[in-house]
Amino acid sequence: MADAPLPMGLADVSADWLTSALRAGGGVGKASVTAFQWEVLGEGAGFIGQLARIRLEYDREEPAAPRSLIAKFPSPIGQNRGFGVVARLYETEIRFYRELADALPVRVPRCFFGAFDPEPASSRAVSWVLQRLPGSVTMALLDRLVATAAKSTRRYALLLEDLDGARVGDQVSGCTVEEARVALQALARFHASTWNSPLVDRAWINRVDADAALVYGLFRRTWPLFTQRYAAILPNLDEIGAWLERHGLALLRRFSQRPYTLLHGDYRLDNLFFDPGRLSGPESVTMIDWQAIRVGNAMQDVAYFIRPNVATALVDVAEEPLLRDYHAALVAAGVTDYPWEACERDYALAQAWLAMQGAFLLGALDLSHERGVELIDRAVERSSPALSRVIDTLTL
Repeated sequence: MADAPLPMGLADVSADWLTSALRAGGGVGKASVTAFQWEVLGEGAGFIGQLARIRLEYDREEPAAPRSLIAKFPSPIGQNRGFGVVARLYETEIRFYRELADALPVRVPRCFFGAFDPEPASSRAVSWVLQRLPGSVTMALLDRLVATAAKSTRRYALLLEDLDGARVGDQVSGCTVEEARVALQALARFHASTWNSPLVDRAWINRVDADAALVYGLFRRTWPLFTQRYAAILPNLDEIGAWLERHGLALLRRFSQRPYTLLHGDYRLDNLFFDPGRLSGPESVTMIDWQAIRVGNAMQDVAYFIRPNVATALVDVAEEPLLRDYHAALVAAGVTDYPWEACERDYALAQAWLAMQGAFLLGALDLSHERGVELIDRAVERSSPALSRVIDTLTL
């Protein structure tokens, strides 16, 4: 850990702290940061965190010292920060880089530094109680907990490799079929590496059913807002809502059963960087934003990616071939207990989960930036044909 106290956010970053952090993480040896400039990145794309590119100047030449890096801090928006603290998203991402990143066969940014303040005893006590309360009670307390967490002085900081020069995806515009194919090949490689693996059995990684009652309660609370906004896109929303009302909790619990794997949890174009030039397979993809990792059914990541991210004009035709390509890549990477029929069935169920997730996101966060809302709009628009088609056939 760096010797200097962690900054609360970008405004508190100093040259001394950057020097201390980079030395602690092995990014520099004897060099010291003498000056820096930062610019905020991804406004409207990242709901929970604040990203900035920091360009650095040093007091001496050191060839391996980064000339720029990406700093990540909690969101300055109170509601979003509070949600990130309550859901332990900031701590989870830092632990991912510390404990898991080097063990995975996928490309992730180099982490130069990652640390968070120790959890106060009072916060640990609250977490212990919440895990044992009925979902309805937690729901009743949630707004108060988020509001309180928004005022927390606990600090979290990440310094990551700057992928400037690589091409970041754009979920609003959508991707080509070839881009989707290599992204899904990389995802299959990632899933296969932790398939039913003890590597994911860590206390800080939740299973998808750990907070199922709370997620289900949030869905029920935010569904009317979702219905109001998307009734014209999803004409059978009443039918979808009725199915989720009956089966939503069971669906979340089903997705925690074997076979399970480590899920990225937010696998979408805005969190993927592609090598410039020609795509050459899964090695062309670098994955970022590991705040939402969970243990669960792989189809949650796959469904979250295909329809919400493939360009609208292409997705209807490309959907099944892309799913088959993913499954073939999963098998090629060594997964032997997940036949195509199970993959296809779980993918259909994941379409219903996507509607629940969309309602949750629309209602749980302060999506004050226009692009943030547009991300959800495009995802719903592209996903609606599949959900409308499969809702009559879904069985748990």
